[in-house]
Amino acid sequence: MSESILTEEKQKRQKIILKNEANIQVDTIDLSMFRSNETYKFLISNICESYKLSYEISETALSKIWGEKTSRINRAGTFFRIGDEFSRSVDLNGVIYTGTSYYLLSQTKISDLPFIKIEETFFLSTSNSLKWNIYKIQFTKITRDSAKYAKYHHVQLLEKPPELIPLWPPSIQKNQ
Repeated sequence: MSESILTEEKQKRQKIILKNEANIQVDTIDLSMFRSNETYKFLISNICESYKLSYEISETALSKIWGEKTSRINRAGTFFRIGDEFSRSVDLNGVIYTGTSYYLLSQTKISDLPFIKIEETFFLSTSNSLKWNIYKIQFTKITRDSAKYAKYHHVQLLEKPPELIPLWPPSIQKNQ
């Protein structure tokens, strides 16, 4: 957000309240520690199927810009691309590739599936009764079952595109 909007929100002592699907407060974000035009990450205490934003002071510039955005984790589970600093979810109907590692956040245990290689498994501890697991997985091949499994998780499975290697200097063939 811009410097002027952030300054205005800080003067009002605005706080963003993160609520779960049952409208119960999960966390509070105090804007006093933020700077404009930067991205921040913060840990949340609960993994819920969905979240929405509300504001301590309603009808401000920030609430008009962001509204009550909702983030959702699909019941079937959500795929995340693996990054150096943080992982980003694969958007609804996003694309995943064979031979590439992804995190899958899921309440369902993944058994040995012939088209998935499980690299690592982590248990995610939460304060609620839901049991979440994080799997680092890789699709090994495209079959009818693997495509169906990906579609169930709201993503599309494709073959990993071949790496393009530019030829430079240009290749010389038959003196040309």
